[in-house]
Amino acid sequence: MLTRAPTRRRLTRGLAALLVLLSAAAASGTVGAADTTTADGDDIVILHEGDRLVLEAAEAQVVRGETTLDAGTELTVRIRSAHGADAPFLESRTTEVDEYGTFEATFDLSGQEVDTAFTASAYGDDLSSEDVDGRLVSCADCDASSTRTTLPPADEASVEPVVRVRRTNTARIPVTYGDADRLTLVVGGEDVNYEAVVTVRDGDGDGRTTVRFDTADAGSDSQAMHVRDDQVVTHSQTTLGSTLDPGDYPMRLYLGSDTDGEPVDVGTLSVVDVPELTSTSTPETTPETEARTETVTETSSRSLSTVPRGVSSLLGGVGALVAGGLLAVLGIGLLLGVFRT
Repeated sequence: MLTRAPTRRRLTRGLAALLVLLSAAAASGTVGAADTTTADGDDIVILHEGDRLVLEAAEAQVVRGETTLDAGTELTVRIRSAHGADAPFLESRTTEVDEYGTFEATFDLSGQEVDTAFTASAYGDDLSSEDVDGRLVSCADCDASSTRTTLPPADEASVEPVVRVRRTNTARIPVTYGDADRLTLVVGGEDVNYEAVVTVRDGDGDGRTTVRFDTADAGSDSQAMHVRDDQVVTHSQTTLGSTLDPGDYPMRLYLGSDTDGEPVDVGTLSVVDVPELTSTSTPETTPETEARTETVTETSSRSLSTVPRGVSSLLGGVGALVAGGLLAVLGIGLLLGVFRT
């Protein structure tokens, strides 16, 4: 017995060490198989060709992007001159996501210096894009650039020709006052069984405003049209029994508060319907499909032991852990059995 005790202790320590090594190896295999890293794409992305965004030092420069945010979500697109620019500038425009998950904002960069580096970004709904490096280049056709802008001149009373909005979202309708300090915008009419009338005043004197038409409040007791920087003088609308129907609604712009006579400008508000999600139907089960299912299940069971290493890495890790534990228990049992005899 005196000669067996040290041997038993040495064997026990060796078996314990083996158990630790087997468990560590199995655990390492399991973690390696289960450690899968997923990298979600950006929720807001500025689109550009090449390694940078190139814009002209001119009017009507469009920054486009795409996003996973819902249509109608308001975004702010910003262009900031890079550090060290001779003439620093910061330009921002507000836009919204369209039904295709894209957005765009138009900038007037005609007053900026050529070859100025900048960064472009977009943010909204507590999300933001990564900064995109860009550079201003000389205008290729400056004589025609003024005709490409979507902003009407402020010295003429006008309304945006076409505005599209998804039903239940808010449309943004740019208007300019011209020489007037008040304008009246009429959306709809008798032909479409809905009409909203708003008179606004140029409170800040910049000659422009954006009328926000909330289609969710159209026909309700709430006010459907608002402005931020200017003042709403009067507002009225037709009462509807349900939400505004999709369709094209005429827009008419009048000087002052009087809607008699001919409008100074016209446009169209196009309200599009919210697309419905299509449900995925479950295929009907037939004896033939049941037979195919049983065959696949049986084949998968037979092939489990020969699954390729790349496919069964997770199973291999878990199996190594279980096998290590069983070997350790078996070794302890054998050791104790030997010394009992």
